[in-house]
Parts: sequence; structure tokens; C-alpha cells
Amino acid sequence: MFARDLIERVVVTAIEAALAVWLADGVFDVSLSGAEAAGIAALTAAASLIKGLLAKQVGNPDSASMLGSVAPERRDPIDPIDPNPPTTWGGPSAP
Repeated sequence: MFARDLIERVVVTAIEAALAVWLADGVFDVSLSGAEAAGIAALTAAASLIKGLLAKQVGNPDSASMLGSVAPERRDPIDPIDPNPPTTWGGPSAP
């Protein structure tokens, strides 16, 4: 689970960085070569990888997130407040 989460984060970060560099080149005319743009994307992906590996030590060991929990606790679908709902309906009886 951790490896899949980390890989997803690193790949998405690289794609986001490449997109940001491409957009910045078009809007601000920063004139970066393809190799420079790829280098920037690779550096941000590496930073994401390092952060994810450090997060395993700080937060949930099954996630690349620094948060202690990334998903809410699952509750019974019948009553999301009461984890032990009654076994009978208890509503009005039929006439």
C-alpha cells in the first residue's frame, strides 16, 4: 500500500511540474530547453519521493502522507453515528 501511494504521488508530482514548466514557458517566455524542463520535473519528483519516505517515519506507515490518518474510520452503513445499531427496525408497527 505504501509503495503504491508513494509511486502515485511521485509520478503525479512530476507530471504537475512538467505541466507548470510548460505553461510558464508559454506565458512568461522563460525559454527553457526540453532537458531543463525535464530536470525541473525530475527534481520536484525527487523532492516528493524524499518527502514520502520521511512521511512514513512520521505519519501512518502505510501511507506517504504526513497525516496520522488519511481516511476516516469506517462506520456501519445503517447508522453512521452508532457503530452498534440495533438488530430490529424499531419503527412504527404495521396496522
